[in-house]
Amino acid sequence: MMSSRYRALCRYARKVTLSPSDIEEQDIEDMRDANFSDREIVDANGIIAYYNYANRVASGLGVGVAQDSRMGRVASRYSIDAGRYRDLWGPLLRPLSLRLFDFLPLAQAGRVLDLGSGVGLLLEDLDRAATLSATVAVDCSVGMLELVPRGHQRAAMDAHKLGVAAESFDVAVLAFMLFHSADAGSCLREVRRVLKPGGSVGVVTWGKDLIATVDEIVADELDVHGALRVSALGSYNIHDTPDKLAELLGAAGFTAVRSWAEGCDYWSDLHGFADARMSVGQFRIRLGTLTGQPRSLCIDAIHRRLSEAGARRPAICSDIVLGVGASPASRGLNRRPAQSSPHLTAPIG
Repeated sequence: MMSSRYRALCRYARKVTLSPSDIEEQDIEDMRDANFSDREIVDANGIIAYYNYANRVASGLGVGVAQDSRMGRVASRYSIDAGRYRDLWGPLLRPLSLRLFDFLPLAQAGRVLDLGSGVGLLLEDLDRAATLSATVAVDCSVGMLELVPRGHQRAAMDAHKLGVAAESFDVAVLAFMLFHSADAGSCLREVRRVLKPGGSVGVVTWGKDLIATVDEIVADELDVHGALRVSALGSYNIHDTPDKLAELLGAAGFTAVRSWAEGCDYWSDLHGFADARMSVGQFRIRLGTLTGQPRSLCIDAIHRRLSEAGARRPAICSDIVLGVGASPASRGLNRRPAQSSPHLTAPIG
C-alpha cells in the first residue's frame, strides 16, 4: 500500500507534469506537511522536470524512445543519473571496455560508431586508437549525451532504428549496453546495416557469474524494510556466456565471429560504493520510497552487513563476455537499403 508521503509526491509530480503553471504555495505546503524538507522538494522538482524534459526532447526530434516503455525508462533514468553514473561506473567500465580494442581494426577505421556511448567514457580512447577516424557517440539518453566531452559528434537515437544511412561506419563498439535492449537481435541487425561491408563490431557485456556483494546486500535490505519494487532495466541472460553472444552475432548476420570470457574483480571501499549505488538507478528510486525510521534502519543494516562481510572482498566479481564479428564483405541479396523510418538524427549541442 502506498504511504501518505509517497501519495503526496505522486500528486505533486502529476501537477508539475500536466499543469505546472497551476502550482501554488499550497502545493509546496502539502509536500512539507508530508514530511518533505525544502531540499527534498527542490530535488523532487528537478527530477520530475528532467523526466519531462528528456521525453519532450526525444519526442520532438522523432527519436522515438518515449514511445517504447522500456527504452523510455532507460533514457529517462540514465538522464537523471548521468553525472552520478559517470562517477560511479566510469572507473570500472572504461578499463573493462578497453580490453575490446586490441581485437578491432581501429587504426584503419575511417568512421567509428560508439553505440550506447553514455557520457562518452570511451571517446578519447577511441580518438587515440583510431587516429584517422571520426567517432560518433549515439545514446538514447539526452542527459548522458549532454556530458559527452565537447568536440565529439553526438546524437540521440533508438539503437533499434538508427537514423543513419546504410554502410556508414567501419567499426561499431557496443560496450555494456546490449543488456538494455528490448531486442538484442534487432539491435545487432541494425548495427550490421550501418556497417560497411567488411566492417567490424565489438561487444562487451556482463557474464553469467556476476557476484555483486554490495548490490545483493542493498537489494536484500530494501526488501526487508518494505521498499517498493522497481522494474529492472536490463536483461543479461541472453548473452551472458561466449556461446550465447556468438549465437546472437551469427544470427544477426555477422561472420568471423569470435567470443570469449575474461575475469573482473573490482575492488572498492564497500561502504562508499554502497552509498554511491544507493544514489543512482533503481536503488535510488527504491530507497526514496522509505522515509523516517524505516529508511534509517535500512541504511544502518546495509552498512552493518557490509562491515560483517569484511574489507577484503571485491565490490564486484564477475566474468565479462566479449565478442567481435565482421559484416559480410559481399551482402548480395541480403543487402538492405537505409531505413525510411521517421526517426531523425538528433544532434546534441
